[in-house]
Amino acid sequence: MKKIFVILLAAAMSAACCKTPQPEPWAFDFPKEFLCDGTWSTTGYILPSGSIALCSSPEHLYGEYRFSIKFNEDGTYRSTGYLGDETGTYKAKGKVVDAAPRAGAVLTIVFSDTSDTDAVVTIVRSPGGRDGSWYIVRKKTVE
Repeated sequence: MKKIFVILLAAAMSAACCKTPQPEPWAFDFPKEFLCDGTWSTTGYILPSGSIALCSSPEHLYGEYRFSIKFNEDGTYRSTGYLGDETGTYKAKGKVVDAAPRAGAVLTIVFSDTSDTDAVVTIVRSPGGRDGSWYIVRKKTVE
């Protein structure tokens, strides 16, 4: 009886371990191409007054706030600039992208005022709480 139980337990564990993981369904409010087809780059930093300060080059007064970020279809991303030179993983749901860099911080990126090639994003980094809003544009990948 003990042998049968051990055999059944081993078979159940084997079946549980060998299941092919199913990819999570796309839960972002925008198509995958919107997020992943190209690299997002800053053009402006939105000041608390609501006006936009140019930050697309280091020469601009708010140039330190410029960044770029590339989301890949496999759930990975790469950022440069203000967000750090990081790689990591992300999950997109609703209008929010939660990015987890390898360095351990978490970026919460909320998309709003979107069109096919641009968006306003609000980003909160935790721990640390650095946040802000940017006007970003997407440069499509040329093949």
